[in-house]
Amino acid sequence: MSRTPWVHMGDWFEFPESPQFDLKDSDKLETRLVESPAINPTTGTEKSIKYRSRNLNNVDIIGTTDKHIVVSANVPEYGRFLTDFDVRNKRYVCVIGASAECSFEGVNPLNRRIKNRART
Repeated sequence: MSRTPWVHMGDWFEFPESPQFDLKDSDKLETRLVESPAINPTTGTEKSIKYRSRNLNNVDIIGTTDKHIVVSANVPEYGRFLTDFDVRNKRYVCVIGASAECSFEGVNPLNRRIKNRART
């Protein structure tokens, strides 16, 4: 399910967006679609991240849930993936991909703080 169609003909800006979709909606779908292996609301953007003095621009940021590991082939090489506890408690945790890992310059990224900021 998407707020906008995956394929759209005509003027994109004339297409009205569907209402916001949140975790409560995801829970409702999960109870109704019992045959589905996972309901995983996801959103994405592109931002810059910073660790100490290193900046990495144009990083794909995906907001997702613990169910992402069920619907994706991505598996963390180190550490762990998001848990239901992380999602429900809105914890500030992230999974760092290989392209962002290079900004740590040989430092183990586990338990480190990175900053993300809006792309300017």
